[in-house]
Amino acid sequence: MGQEEVTILMATYNGESYLKEQLDSIQQQDCKNWKLIVGDDGSRDGTLDILYQFQQECPNSVEVIKNDPPTGAAKNNFMKLLAKADTSYIMFCDQDDIWEPHKIQYSLSYMRRLEIDTDIPVLIHSDLAVLGEEGIISESFFKYQNLPANMELNNLLIQNYVTGCTVMINRNLQEKMLQVKDYNRIIMHDYWAALIATVYGLVGFIPSHTMYYRQHSNNSVGAKASQNPLYLIRRLIEGRKKYKKQMKESIMQVSYFLQSYEKDYPIKEEIQILLEGYASLANRNKLYRMWFYSKNKVYKQGFIRVLMQYIWG
Repeated sequence: MGQEEVTILMATYNGESYLKEQLDSIQQQDCKNWKLIVGDDGSRDGTLDILYQFQQECPNSVEVIKNDPPTGAAKNNFMKLLAKADTSYIMFCDQDDIWEPHKIQYSLSYMRRLEIDTDIPVLIHSDLAVLGEEGIISESFFKYQNLPANMELNNLLIQNYVTGCTVMINRNLQEKMLQVKDYNRIIMHDYWAALIATVYGLVGFIPSHTMYYRQHSNNSVGAKASQNPLYLIRRLIEGRKKYKKQMKESIMQVSYFLQSYEKDYPIKEEIQILLEGYASLANRNKLYRMWFYSKNKVYKQGFIRVLMQYIWG
């Protein structure tokens, strides 16, 4: 194999149940021009044995890193791995999914179509099928979640729609992501990447699923059927505290975004005003926040989500 063009970053932790199936799906990719770097965060099951076996099968394409001490969170693990990638394009990979054989090639094709200028950050993501214990739950994650496949910045500020395990980024986006010094001030690596690409570059979407997203009890995030009445009722009853926490985190993230980039990378004036306004919401009262949401169309997606936003402020 020649020089790798794509680096796949995988974060693992006690993933022995489904890991081999994921690794097999990577090995079976139509595009063979890849390198896999795995960061294991202190697994106590057979995860490392599976990884080392796969490394023996693909000795020139796989690197396994034992995080010592463990990073403690998936976003920390991925951000640490990101610094080790030295290829033109980078993909993120979970330990328990299954990639379609065309996933890398499709992502590359869309990336090359969109990346007219390598001096801007570009992010490609796709739909994904939701896989349960007994088979496919939904052919479309976005329909299952009742989410749009693309969001404007005003919606992205308050709600992420990019799923990290579908993502490919270019080198410019990697470099900007690596300027992060405090991982505690970003929500997730994929969310941060989406913000950078939306503010400074381009986001492209593949409208078909490129992988199977496994839904099980151990998912760190997981897909939820947002149209399920029981789920919505539970969210309304239990969700206020969680909503407040998420809002605080999203405001802190935007504030940190400005702190991290505005000096070195000028932002268009109208975007700057929007970001600064959102970052100030932590110090505003509910009436002001409602006015800001309405004026700037800063809404979560879906009637129930917007209702919760107005009820809880």
